[in-house]
Amino acid sequence: MSLDANSVKTYDTTLFKNRLRLGTKSEIYFKGLINDDFVLTPRFAIFDYELLSETKNTYIELKSRTVTKAKYKTTIVGYNKIEYYNTLNALNKSFYIFFGFVGDENMYDYYFIEYNKKQFETFNTKIVFDKLHMEIDINLLKPLSDFEHFITL
Repeated sequence: MSLDANSVKTYDTTLFKNRLRLGTKSEIYFKGLINDDFVLTPRFAIFDYELLSETKNTYIELKSRTVTKAKYKTTIVGYNKIEYYNTLNALNKSFYIFFGFVGDENMYDYYFIEYNKKQFETFNTKIVFDKLHMEIDINLLKPLSDFEHFITL
């Protein structure tokens, strides 16, 4: 089988490497901002952090952006994250999606949303980088400072 040069998708590997590097740096920085009991998962794990206990399993996905929060009306997260979370059998579980947006002096400002199946079913989906994503209205995001009020172990 021969490949037509016009049908082969090419990706900017430099862009991919830069995004990967940014994500890794952000994961390490973010770890210092949350509860020490959260474990940074191995590279390419479905979620970035987890806190597993006898009473509750909590998962965090961190998405690092190179724009300010006000740049777009929505932000995205891979649909595969939502699908995977919904397959987990833990009775008492929670999932938080954090977004790091560029803030003052190029430091990140972090915001989050707690996954709620009924709410997320109302969100639009779109294809980005050949992958299905969910669009989340940025007005639904809460600041990192509110996170401690949502976590109960």
